[in-house]
Amino acid sequence: MADKPTYEELKQRVKELEKEATELKGTEEVLMKSEEQFRIIFNNAPQGIVLADHSGRFLKVNSAWEDMFGYNEEESQQLTIQDITFPEDIKFSTGKLADLFRGNIGFYRFEKRFKRKDGYIFWGDLSVSLIHDLEKGLEIALGVVVDITNRKRFEEELRDSEERYKTIFETVPASIVFIDKEGDIVDINPYHLNHIGKGKTKKESYIGKNIITHPSIVQAGLSNTYKRLLEGETFEKTDVYFPTLTGGADGYFNVRGVPLIKDDEIIGSITTHEDITERIRSVNALRDSEGKLNAMLQSISDHISMMDKDLNIIWTNKATREIFGNDIIGKKCYEVYHQRKESCEPIPCITLKAFQDEKIHEHDTQVIDKNGKTILFHCTANVALRDKQGNPTSVMEISRDITEQKQAELALIERGKELENKTHELEEVNAALRVLLKHREEDKKDLEDKVVANVKELVFPYVEKLNNSQLNDRQMVYLNIIKSNLEDIIVPFLHQLSSKYSDLTPNEIQVAGFVKDGKTTKEIAELLNSSTGAINFHRNNLRKKLGLRNTKTNLRSFLLSLG
Repeated sequence: MADKPTYEELKQRVKELEKEATELKGTEEVLMKSEEQFRIIFNNAPQGIVLADHSGRFLKVNSAWEDMFGYNEEESQQLTIQDITFPEDIKFSTGKLADLFRGNIGFYRFEKRFKRKDGYIFWGDLSVSLIHDLEKGLEIALGVVVDITNRKRFEEELRDSEERYKTIFETVPASIVFIDKEGDIVDINPYHLNHIGKGKTKKESYIGKNIITHPSIVQAGLSNTYKRLLEGETFEKTDVYFPTLTGGADGYFNVRGVPLIKDDEIIGSITTHEDITERIRSVNALRDSEGKLNAMLQSISDHISMMDKDLNIIWTNKATREIFGNDIIGKKCYEVYHQRKESCEPIPCITLKAFQDEKIHEHDTQVIDKNGKTILFHCTANVALRDKQGNPTSVMEISRDITEQKQAELALIERGKELENKTHELEEVNAALRVLLKHREEDKKDLEDKVVANVKELVFPYVEKLNNSQLNDRQMVYLNIIKSNLEDIIVPFLHQLSSKYSDLTPNEIQVAGFVKDGKTTKEIAELLNSSTGAINFHRNNLRKKLGLRNTKTNLRSFLLSLG
């Protein structure tokens, strides 16, 4: 059995217990004071504060959290971390909370998207740590949320602004140069390098060079302008000619310089160079072209004028002014050209027509020159100028003096009528001549037929008889001469037959002539001093060669049809 403590030991133990009780009371007072301070901070903190268990269920929230998320404390205690987290951020958030309760990490902080009761999404800066619940003896998570939506929006706008600036700086079709307060180049955009520098000079070659003493700036006469820019004076100059650019060419530019000021101090400047070389050269070329065109129009002998929609004359060439006077600009065309008080309507006005349908119109019209002489014009009207919307603003008329031409046409018409009358008379004379010629041909043919018939009937028989009689050589020569001449007299029919039927022999042609005259085979045999068999042979050959074989066509009738 253990020894009982002595009185002194008990007294000492009582003192120790009293001391421990005193210390414990002090600790409780400190703890209570600490808890009161925590409660004050928790309830009055401007940040949203939440206490949650290991599953993410909310145990307690402060008023700032209620205002931030739209849930009261009772509603909040029915929620978990998943209920207020943007879907895409849930997995990461729950993973971090699990690591915290496992002891893998002692604290975490990150930015995430939260979801309010009304569905509104906002960005928050979340800080989470573990604290010990003395009453329950558990560790709970303490989360502090700061609404950083405005900051995020500002950062996003800043990024967008920087991106826009970068896009503009790198893609704008103009040179952009940044210079520091000393005038040294600190940045230059790609357009300057590629367009003005023609890719021949790298960016590094520009950086650090003083723009005031840069050769191209000096030659363009802008050094003093850039000095004043560094002193804070904005400038803008147009149509500046640069004799020598970095790329070796020359050109025209619109140049603008703006100082960069921060806290009332000049920290540098930015300059832009807009290349207008092509435009200037195009304008110069257009001016030259317009000069040439005007010179050409002024030298044209046709009369050219331009009218606006109110029919005011706004331009004419030299030929028009010579006819109608030098003071016609600004006057109405109908007053100048036609000496009318009103427009040509309802008489068709081709200028108004061109304004209305924008087509080309032509007509002939009479005009009166400055001396009162009437002239006939052929006019063509067409739209000459348009506004930016494509609507016609002026019409050009080109007129040619056709007075002499019309007079010649009238004279030609009168001459044509005279020729037509004479032609009619000649046709009547020709008709009469054709009748006379026809009678002459008929008489000639009758005469030929009679001569041929008489020779064949009255002369040839006796010639043949003489040919068969006893003649001496001399007489035979004379007879042949007579026979030859007689054959020449009757040759027209025989020649026609031989030319048409070239395969006929001379004997066949001679027999054909007698058949046509109505001679019988016997009579032909006697006349030709030949046999009837020979004559029949020739007649058969004639039918064959004339295409009458195996037909009922009479040989004499066919020969008579040949003429």
